[in-house]
Amino acid sequence: KMEFYKKDIWKDIELTPSEDEGYPNFSAIAYPSGYTELMGLFRTIVITKEFSARALELTTYILSFAYGNDAIWSYRRDILANYKEWRDDIDGKKIIEEELEFCRPLTIANPKNYQVWYHRQLLFENLARCSDMIYSNLDEVLTLSKSKVNEENLIKLIQKEKELLEKVFQASDTRAYNTWNYRQWLCKRFSSFDGEFEWIKKQFVDVEEGIDHIQNNSYWNHIHFLLSFPSSKSGIDLKDAVDIAITMARKRLNNVAPWYFLQGCLKYQNEEITLQIINFAKETIKRTLINAHARALLYKYYSKLNTNEAKEETIKLINELIKFDINHKSYWVSIQESLKKE
Repeated sequence: KMEFYKKDIWKDIELTPSEDEGYPNFSAIAYPSGYTELMGLFRTIVITKEFSARALELTTYILSFAYGNDAIWSYRRDILANYKEWRDDIDGKKIIEEELEFCRPLTIANPKNYQVWYHRQLLFENLARCSDMIYSNLDEVLTLSKSKVNEENLIKLIQKEKELLEKVFQASDTRAYNTWNYRQWLCKRFSSFDGEFEWIKKQFVDVEEGIDHIQNNSYWNHIHFLLSFPSSKSGIDLKDAVDIAITMARKRLNNVAPWYFLQGCLKYQNEEITLQIINFAKETIKRTLINAHARALLYKYYSKLNTNEAKEETIKLINELIKFDINHKSYWVSIQESLKKE
Protein backbone atom coordinates (compact mmCIF):
# COMPACT_ATOMS: atom_id res chain seq x y z
CA LYS A 1 0.00 0.00 0.00
CA MET A 2 1.48 3.31 -1.12
CA GLU A 3 -0.18 5.61 1.40
CA PHE A 4 3.07 7.35 2.34
CA TYR A 5 1.74 10.58 0.79
CA LYS A 6 -1.12 10.62 3.32
CA LYS A 7 1.21 11.19 6.27
CA ASP A 8 0.65 14.37 8.28
CA ILE A 9 4.05 15.78 7.31
CA TRP A 10 2.75 16.27 3.75
CA LYS A 11 -0.45 18.18 4.62
CA ASP A 12 1.07 21.45 3.41
CA ILE A 13 1.99 20.02 0.00
CA GLU A 14 -0.24 20.19 -3.05
CA LEU A 15 0.33 17.36 -5.51
CA THR A 16 1.64 18.34 -8.94
CA PRO A 17 0.02 16.32 -11.75
CA SER A 18 1.95 14.80 -14.61
CA GLU A 19 2.05 16.78 -17.87
CA ASP A 20 0.21 13.87 -19.48
CA GLU A 21 -2.75 14.05 -17.11
CA GLY A 22 -5.93 15.38 -18.71
CA TYR A 23 -5.03 14.11 -22.17
CA PRO A 24 -6.54 11.03 -23.86
CA ASN A 25 -4.40 7.98 -23.11
CA PHE A 26 -5.04 4.86 -25.15
CA SER A 27 -2.38 2.74 -23.44
CA ALA A 28 -2.22 3.96 -19.87
CA ILE A 29 0.32 2.35 -17.57
CA ALA A 30 -1.40 0.46 -14.76
CA TYR A 31 0.47 2.01 -11.84
CA PRO A 32 -0.18 0.56 -8.36
CA SER A 33 -2.65 2.42 -6.21
CA GLY A 34 -0.99 5.46 -4.66
CA TYR A 35 1.97 5.62 -7.06
CA THR A 36 0.55 8.55 -9.06
CA GLU A 37 0.02 10.51 -5.83
CA LEU A 38 3.57 9.74 -4.66
CA MET A 39 5.04 11.04 -7.92
CA GLY A 40 2.79 14.10 -7.70
CA LEU A 41 4.29 14.74 -4.27
CA PHE A 42 7.78 14.24 -5.67
CA ARG A 43 7.17 16.72 -8.54
CA THR A 44 6.12 19.38 -6.07
CA ILE A 45 9.26 18.83 -3.99
CA VAL A 46 11.43 19.20 -7.10
CA ILE A 47 9.63 22.30 -8.39
CA THR A 48 9.89 24.05 -5.02
CA LYS A 49 13.49 22.87 -4.60
CA GLU A 50 12.85 21.56 -1.14
CA PHE A 51 15.95 20.05 0.47
CA SER A 52 14.83 18.55 3.74
CA ALA A 53 14.75 15.42 5.86
CA ARG A 54 11.23 14.64 4.70
CA ALA A 55 12.24 15.04 1.06
CA LEU A 56 15.06 12.54 1.63
CA GLU A 57 12.57 10.21 3.34
CA LEU A 58 10.29 10.48 0.30
CA THR A 59 13.07 9.43 -2.08
CA THR A 60 13.98 6.57 0.27
CA TYR A 61 10.41 5.30 0.17
CA ILE A 62 10.06 5.54 -3.62
CA LEU A 63 13.44 3.88 -4.22
CA SER A 64 12.34 0.93 -2.08
CA PHE A 65 10.22 -0.24 -5.01
CA ALA A 66 11.22 2.01 -7.98
CA TYR A 67 14.99 1.72 -7.65
CA GLY A 68 15.51 2.26 -11.39
CA ASN A 69 14.00 5.76 -11.41
CA ASP A 70 16.79 8.08 -12.54
CA ALA A 71 15.00 11.27 -11.48
CA ILE A 72 14.63 10.07 -7.88
CA TRP A 73 18.32 9.20 -7.60
CA SER A 74 19.34 12.52 -9.15
CA TYR A 75 17.22 14.62 -6.80
CA ARG A 76 18.34 12.55 -3.82
CA ARG A 77 21.91 13.62 -4.64
CA ASP A 78 20.77 17.25 -4.74
CA ILE A 79 19.24 16.83 -1.27
CA LEU A 80 22.50 15.35 0.04
CA ALA A 81 24.54 18.13 -1.58
CA ASN A 82 22.43 20.67 0.32
CA TYR A 83 22.50 18.79 3.63
CA LYS A 84 23.43 21.95 5.57
CA GLU A 85 19.94 23.30 4.90
CA TRP A 86 18.28 20.51 6.84
CA ARG A 87 20.90 18.93 9.08
CA ASP A 88 23.47 21.09 10.84
CA ASP A 89 24.50 18.57 13.49
CA ILE A 90 26.75 16.53 11.21
CA ASP A 91 29.48 16.93 8.59
CA GLY A 92 29.50 15.93 4.92
CA LYS A 93 31.70 12.88 5.52
CA LYS A 94 29.18 11.39 7.97
CA ILE A 95 26.29 12.11 5.58
CA ILE A 96 28.04 10.20 2.79
CA GLU A 97 28.95 7.27 5.06
CA GLU A 98 25.27 6.98 6.06
CA GLU A 99 24.23 7.12 2.41
CA LEU A 100 26.69 4.39 1.44
CA GLU A 101 25.16 2.20 4.13
CA PHE A 102 21.68 3.00 2.79
CA CYS A 103 22.81 1.88 -0.68
CA ARG A 104 24.44 -1.33 0.53
CA PRO A 105 21.35 -3.60 0.60
CA LEU A 106 20.05 -2.05 -2.63
CA THR A 107 23.41 -2.73 -4.29
CA ILE A 108 23.50 -6.36 -3.18
CA ALA A 109 19.88 -6.99 -4.15
CA ASN A 110 20.02 -5.14 -7.51
CA PRO A 111 23.53 -5.50 -8.96
CA LYS A 112 22.30 -4.94 -12.53
CA ASN A 113 20.82 -1.57 -11.63
CA TYR A 114 22.96 1.13 -13.24
CA GLN A 115 21.67 4.00 -11.08
CA VAL A 116 22.73 2.51 -7.75
CA TRP A 117 26.31 1.97 -9.01
CA TYR A 118 26.57 5.51 -10.41
CA HIS A 119 25.21 6.87 -7.13
CA ARG A 120 27.76 4.85 -5.20
CA GLN A 121 30.59 5.97 -7.49
CA LEU A 122 29.74 9.63 -6.93
CA LEU A 123 29.48 9.14 -3.18
CA PHE A 124 32.83 7.39 -3.09
CA GLU A 125 34.51 10.18 -5.06
CA ASN A 126 33.21 12.66 -2.50
CA LEU A 127 34.17 10.51 0.48
CA ALA A 128 37.69 9.88 -0.81
CA ARG A 129 38.29 13.62 -0.60
CA CYS A 130 36.90 13.94 2.95
CA SER A 131 35.44 17.38 2.26
CA ASP A 132 32.49 19.04 3.99
CA MET A 133 31.19 19.82 0.51
CA ILE A 134 29.08 17.17 -1.24
CA TYR A 135 28.86 17.42 -5.01
CA SER A 136 25.76 16.02 -6.71
CA ASN A 137 27.38 15.85 -10.16
CA LEU A 138 30.36 13.65 -11.02
CA ASP A 139 31.87 16.26 -13.34
CA GLU A 140 31.99 18.73 -10.45
CA VAL A 141 33.81 16.25 -8.24
CA LEU A 142 36.37 15.44 -10.90
CA THR A 143 37.26 19.12 -11.34
CA LEU A 144 38.65 19.13 -7.80
CA SER A 145 42.40 18.95 -7.42
CA LYS A 146 43.63 15.37 -7.10
CA SER A 147 45.82 16.52 -4.22
CA LYS A 148 42.67 16.80 -2.11
CA VAL A 149 42.29 13.03 -2.04
CA ASN A 150 42.97 11.81 1.49
CA GLU A 151 45.46 8.98 0.82
CA GLU A 152 45.49 7.88 4.46
CA ASN A 153 41.85 6.81 4.44
CA LEU A 154 41.67 5.77 0.81
CA ILE A 155 43.09 2.25 1.21
CA LYS A 156 40.59 1.40 3.96
CA LEU A 157 37.70 2.83 1.94
CA ILE A 158 38.64 0.84 -1.16
CA GLN A 159 39.02 -2.36 0.83
CA LYS A 160 35.55 -1.86 2.26
CA GLU A 161 34.16 -1.36 -1.26
CA LYS A 162 35.84 -4.54 -2.50
CA GLU A 163 34.35 -6.44 0.43
CA LEU A 164 30.94 -5.21 -0.71
CA LEU A 165 31.69 -6.39 -4.25
CA GLU A 166 32.49 -9.83 -2.82
CA LYS A 167 29.07 -9.93 -1.20
CA VAL A 168 27.43 -8.86 -4.45
CA PHE A 169 29.20 -11.66 -6.35
CA GLN A 170 28.23 -14.21 -3.73
CA ALA A 171 24.60 -13.12 -3.69
CA SER A 172 23.97 -12.79 -7.42
CA ASP A 173 25.29 -13.07 -10.97
CA THR A 174 29.10 -13.02 -11.11
CA ARG A 175 28.83 -11.81 -14.72
CA ALA A 176 26.93 -8.59 -13.92
CA TYR A 177 28.53 -5.87 -16.06
CA ASN A 178 27.88 -2.97 -13.67
CA THR A 179 29.59 -4.77 -10.78
CA TRP A 180 32.73 -5.44 -12.81
CA ASN A 181 32.67 -1.92 -14.23
CA TYR A 182 32.64 -0.50 -10.71
CA ARG A 183 35.51 -2.73 -9.60
CA GLN A 184 37.59 -1.67 -12.60
CA TRP A 185 36.74 1.96 -11.95
CA LEU A 186 38.06 1.60 -8.39
CA CYS A 187 41.29 0.06 -9.69
CA LYS A 188 41.85 2.63 -12.42
CA ARG A 189 40.65 5.74 -10.61
CA PHE A 190 42.63 5.17 -7.40
CA SER A 191 45.40 2.82 -8.63
CA SER A 192 44.08 0.14 -6.28
CA PHE A 193 45.56 -2.91 -8.00
CA ASP A 194 47.04 -4.55 -4.91
CA GLY A 195 46.02 -8.19 -4.69
CA GLU A 196 43.81 -8.11 -7.81
CA PHE A 197 45.58 -10.88 -9.70
CA GLU A 198 45.82 -13.08 -6.62
CA TRP A 199 42.11 -12.55 -6.04
CA ILE A 200 41.37 -13.54 -9.65
CA LYS A 201 43.41 -16.76 -9.40
CA LYS A 202 41.54 -17.70 -6.24
CA GLN A 203 38.21 -17.19 -8.00
CA PHE A 204 38.98 -19.64 -10.79
CA VAL A 205 39.08 -22.65 -8.50
CA ASP A 206 38.23 -21.96 -4.89
CA VAL A 207 38.81 -25.34 -3.28
CA GLU A 208 37.38 -24.31 0.08
CA GLU A 209 34.06 -23.13 -1.37
CA GLY A 210 33.95 -25.57 -4.25
CA ILE A 211 33.51 -22.67 -6.68
CA ASP A 212 34.78 -22.92 -10.24
CA HIS A 213 34.73 -19.77 -12.36
CA ILE A 214 37.03 -20.94 -15.16
CA GLN A 215 34.14 -20.69 -17.62
CA ASN A 216 33.32 -17.10 -16.58
CA ASN A 217 34.58 -14.71 -19.26
CA SER A 218 34.18 -11.74 -16.89
CA TYR A 219 37.18 -12.90 -14.84
CA TRP A 220 39.29 -13.37 -17.97
CA ASN A 221 38.25 -9.94 -19.18
CA HIS A 222 39.39 -8.51 -15.85
CA ILE A 223 42.85 -9.97 -16.42
CA HIS A 224 42.97 -8.27 -19.86
CA PHE A 225 41.99 -5.07 -18.06
CA LEU A 226 44.90 -5.50 -15.63
CA LEU A 227 47.27 -6.19 -18.53
CA SER A 228 46.38 -2.82 -20.04
CA PHE A 229 48.43 -1.20 -17.26
CA PRO A 230 52.18 -1.45 -16.62
CA SER A 231 53.05 -4.52 -14.55
CA SER A 232 54.72 -2.24 -11.99
CA LYS A 233 51.26 -0.83 -11.29
CA SER A 234 48.93 -3.79 -11.87
CA GLY A 235 51.15 -6.46 -10.27
CA ILE A 236 50.74 -8.80 -13.25
CA ASP A 237 52.75 -9.34 -16.42
CA LEU A 238 51.80 -11.16 -19.60
CA LYS A 239 53.65 -14.36 -18.68
CA ASP A 240 51.77 -14.59 -15.35
CA ALA A 241 48.47 -14.28 -17.20
CA VAL A 242 49.32 -16.82 -19.89
CA ASP A 243 50.64 -19.31 -17.33
CA ILE A 244 47.38 -19.23 -15.35
CA ALA A 245 45.33 -19.48 -18.57
CA ILE A 246 47.24 -22.55 -19.71
CA THR A 247 46.87 -24.12 -16.26
CA MET A 248 43.11 -23.52 -16.34
CA ALA A 249 42.80 -24.74 -19.94
CA ARG A 250 44.47 -28.01 -18.94
CA LYS A 251 41.92 -28.40 -16.15
CA ARG A 252 39.00 -27.76 -18.53
CA LEU A 253 40.22 -28.64 -22.03
CA ASN A 254 36.74 -28.36 -23.51
CA ASN A 255 35.92 -25.02 -21.89
CA VAL A 256 36.31 -22.21 -24.40
CA ALA A 257 36.90 -19.31 -21.95
CA PRO A 258 40.65 -19.78 -21.26
CA TRP A 259 41.20 -20.51 -24.96
CA TYR A 260 39.54 -17.25 -25.94
CA PHE A 261 41.77 -15.51 -23.43
CA LEU A 262 44.87 -17.10 -24.95
CA GLN A 263 43.70 -16.00 -28.40
CA GLY A 264 43.45 -12.47 -27.08
CA CYS A 265 47.01 -12.65 -25.73
CA LEU A 266 48.33 -13.13 -29.29
CA LYS A 267 47.59 -9.45 -29.97
CA TYR A 268 50.42 -8.40 -27.65
CA GLN A 269 52.88 -9.76 -30.26
CA ASN A 270 55.35 -10.98 -27.68
CA GLU A 271 57.47 -13.58 -29.51
CA GLU A 272 58.27 -15.70 -26.45
CA ILE A 273 54.68 -15.69 -25.18
CA THR A 274 53.25 -16.38 -28.63
CA LEU A 275 55.51 -19.40 -29.00
CA GLN A 276 54.41 -20.67 -25.57
CA ILE A 277 50.73 -20.38 -26.55
CA ILE A 278 51.19 -22.02 -29.97
CA ASN A 279 53.19 -24.91 -28.53
CA PHE A 280 50.52 -25.48 -25.90
CA ALA A 281 47.80 -25.59 -28.58
CA LYS A 282 49.80 -28.09 -30.66
CA GLU A 283 50.50 -30.21 -27.59
CA THR A 284 46.76 -30.23 -26.75
CA ILE A 285 45.84 -31.44 -30.25
CA LYS A 286 48.31 -34.29 -29.93
CA ARG A 287 46.83 -35.33 -26.58
CA THR A 288 43.16 -34.79 -27.48
CA LEU A 289 42.69 -35.17 -31.22
CA ILE A 290 39.23 -33.63 -31.43
CA ASN A 291 39.88 -30.40 -29.48
CA ALA A 292 38.32 -27.60 -31.55
CA HIS A 293 39.39 -24.75 -29.27
CA ALA A 294 43.10 -25.42 -29.80
CA ARG A 295 42.58 -25.58 -33.56
CA ALA A 296 40.61 -22.31 -33.57
CA LEU A 297 43.49 -20.63 -31.74
CA LEU A 298 46.03 -21.97 -34.24
CA TYR A 299 43.80 -20.81 -37.11
CA LYS A 300 43.75 -17.32 -35.56
CA TYR A 301 47.55 -17.36 -35.47
CA TYR A 302 48.32 -18.80 -38.91
CA SER A 303 45.68 -16.74 -40.73
CA LYS A 304 47.63 -13.60 -39.81
CA LEU A 305 50.88 -14.88 -41.34
CA ASN A 306 51.62 -14.19 -44.98
CA THR A 307 53.60 -17.31 -45.94
CA ASN A 308 52.79 -20.35 -48.09
CA GLU A 309 53.37 -22.67 -45.14
CA ALA A 310 50.95 -20.65 -43.00
CA LYS A 311 48.30 -20.72 -45.76
CA GLU A 312 48.59 -24.49 -46.04
CA GLU A 313 48.27 -24.84 -42.27
CA THR A 314 45.25 -22.55 -42.28
CA ILE A 315 43.44 -24.64 -44.90
CA LYS A 316 44.24 -27.82 -42.99
CA LEU A 317 42.91 -26.35 -39.73
CA ILE A 318 39.67 -25.18 -41.37
CA ASN A 319 39.03 -28.66 -42.76
CA GLU A 320 39.55 -30.13 -39.30
CA LEU A 321 37.34 -27.49 -37.67
CA ILE A 322 34.51 -28.27 -40.08
CA LYS A 323 34.79 -31.85 -38.88
CA PHE A 324 35.28 -31.31 -35.14
CA ASP A 325 33.60 -27.98 -34.34
CA ILE A 326 30.02 -29.05 -35.04
CA ASN A 327 28.41 -26.03 -33.35
CA HIS A 328 30.23 -23.62 -35.67
CA LYS A 329 30.40 -25.77 -38.77
CA SER A 330 28.55 -23.29 -41.00
CA TYR A 331 30.97 -20.54 -39.97
CA TRP A 332 34.03 -22.61 -40.89
CA VAL A 333 32.41 -23.65 -44.18
CA SER A 334 31.90 -19.98 -45.04
CA ILE A 335 35.58 -19.27 -44.23
CA GLN A 336 36.59 -22.18 -46.41
CA GLU A 337 34.50 -20.89 -49.32
CA SER A 338 35.88 -17.37 -49.01
CA LEU A 339 39.45 -18.71 -49.15
CA LYS A 340 38.67 -20.62 -52.32
CA LYS A 341 37.62 -17.36 -54.00
CA GLU A 342 40.94 -15.66 -53.21
